[in-house]
Amino acid sequence: MTTNRQIPPLMLEKAAAGLLSAGELRMFADALDTAEVQAQIDGLRSADQRIRDDYPPVRMLAGIREKYDARRRARRMVLIPAAATGGVVLLALALWVVVPVNRDLREDTPSVAASLPYEGIKGGMPGLSVFRNGEDGQEEMADGAMASKGDVLQLAFSTGGAQSLLVCSVDGRGTVTRHYPQEKENTLVTPGQRVLLPFAFELDDAPGYEKFFLVWSTEPAQMDVAAVCDLLARGTRQDGATRLPDGLLLREFTVRKPSAEEQ
Repeated sequence: MTTNRQIPPLMLEKAAAGLLSAGELRMFADALDTAEVQAQIDGLRSADQRIRDDYPPVRMLAGIREKYDARRRARRMVLIPAAATGGVVLLALALWVVVPVNRDLREDTPSVAASLPYEGIKGGMPGLSVFRNGEDGQEEMADGAMASKGDVLQLAFSTGGAQSLLVCSVDGRGTVTRHYPQEKENTLVTPGQRVLLPFAFELDDAPGYEKFFLVWSTEPAQMDVAAVCDLLARGTRQDGATRLPDGLLLREFTVRKPSAEEQ
């Protein structure tokens, strides 16, 4: 098989993130073995770690709360029934967090997302983060982490080099939830930004998993949100690789949930 001594910037970003496919690893094997490319990969990983160190989610969320508190003073406390425990979850709407009691995001959810400071490379890979609300604040979840019915989650993403982007999720019953864009069909985004979505949602009792998908393109073209979400849902139900239209790339984040037998 012919290999390539040079590696495109996108493939370099994928290599740094550990996302190269087996075919890509074979194609760029010669380039990946060079000291120059390894130095570039190490540099990207170091830059990513510096961003995480400089802008830890807990600190950034606290800063956003402080910034927006002056505009959002007259907010009330919301009681959300926790059927599984017989208790209630208290969420303060001190800023823009709206938590629906079902999978349909409320119509009065604020439409303007808060941008987090982000010093990423504009040509880099977009990223997706999932936070879980708890009694002690929010925690960032790891891919593959366990969650349960009643857990309240909130999403954030970085655009990297994307100019068009959407985020949706599919649960163990095949139900699709659209997270971004929420209402309008505008998928165009600004490269090099980090966005915390201004709403949260509560997991239901769908078994097995909640799979989050970030689909993006480096071209400034609108995506057919409904069609792409349908492709992702069908691919998830068939437990196979999702084939997206040419020019669209995919990142996936899975939150595991108890199986039907374990519930």
